[in-house]
Amino acid sequence: MLWKLAAQQQIWFLIVFLILTTTIVRYAAFPGGFDELQHLSYAAFLQETGDLLPHFEAQKTLSSTDLRQWTQEPNYIGHPSPFYLFEQLFLNRALAPESAAMAPRLASLSLLLIGVILTLSAGWPHFRNDAYAGFVFCCLTALCPKLLVISSQVTNDSLAFLGGALVYGAVNKSYEHRRWSHWLVVLGLTFGLWAKLTAGLLIGSWLGFYLLVSRPFRRDILFHACVGGLVGLAPYAIMVAQYGRLVPVAHETLMPSDPSYGPLSNFWLSFLFALGATWGFVQRHSYVVTALFWLMMASTGLVSYLAWRRRDQLPAAIAVTAPLAFAVVLPVHMWFASTALRHSIFAASFRYYLPIWPMLAHNLGYGMLIPSRPWQRKLLFLLVVSAVCAGLFNGVFGRLP
Repeated sequence: MLWKLAAQQQIWFLIVFLILTTTIVRYAAFPGGFDELQHLSYAAFLQETGDLLPHFEAQKTLSSTDLRQWTQEPNYIGHPSPFYLFEQLFLNRALAPESAAMAPRLASLSLLLIGVILTLSAGWPHFRNDAYAGFVFCCLTALCPKLLVISSQVTNDSLAFLGGALVYGAVNKSYEHRRWSHWLVVLGLTFGLWAKLTAGLLIGSWLGFYLLVSRPFRRDILFHACVGGLVGLAPYAIMVAQYGRLVPVAHETLMPSDPSYGPLSNFWLSFLFALGATWGFVQRHSYVVTALFWLMMASTGLVSYLAWRRRDQLPAAIAVTAPLAFAVVLPVHMWFASTALRHSIFAASFRYYLPIWPMLAHNLGYGMLIPSRPWQRKLLFLLVVSAVCAGLFNGVFGRLP
């Protein structure tokens, strides 16, 4: 019995993910690069005041050398408070900074781990009869470079990814006529919105496209999606009532603008290049990593087109809709960066799209089941493996022109 369980690829990839992430957490420098100090400061503020709701105008940033001390630097994090209420349960500011961050980091990692387990367990039945398709799906899920990067620090991207994984799992399990699976839709949308607005937009967009494409129409999922949306938007209603805006922190304090890009088209090209480069484990510009990333994303569009005729089947419906959500939210992301963020290239990061990564990984795994010619399968397999390897080892590729 045990050897049959161990023979399944998803078990091995889950073990690799667990080993890599715990190692990364153990040796990652503090504070992490994705606003880890600011996230911890938010949690510390709630812990210190005992408040359930944030007071953004009063929040400051902790000292990176002594977490018991506050600096005068404003904290620019403007997200809802649930994730930080969770993190403050594990924060002991009396310890040295590196030690104090360890428990919150592991708590953040636990959310990622649950998301990866949900994704692998929900998607594996579609690919278990094809070794190459299963490898592509599991590899993309467990060895996504940016997923490994955020595992090393306290970040609400963990909750955002978990939200997407819950919805992906819910859609898969709902076809097994498990009523409890519908409540995963509620949790997924709620967690996504509670993490950040972009996560809710991505998950909601994908779920909307899925409902449009799937046959028969899933009224049960629509109802639970509406419930999840209402619960998830509740903190934003409170923030709008308090501050008159969805994101109450001034963006100019978050990301410096750069007017040197000239025409808007130049900024958009730079934005797309930077977005592809951030696929890598090390955030470093690389033509190799960027080219492989966008070739992989273009492949998701091709798979979506080829899967259209089979959209009445669950695996094909998921494959069709995954790149649609990406394609819809990307222009919104670019517009927001070029207007509200005043041409800030720092807004271009692939981690914002992790909430729909389970669906995109499913799309590419499904792509391995479509081609009728062996060379097409081999080409897609080579592209995915190359993109993952380039992303994981872009410390080397980043030195290429």
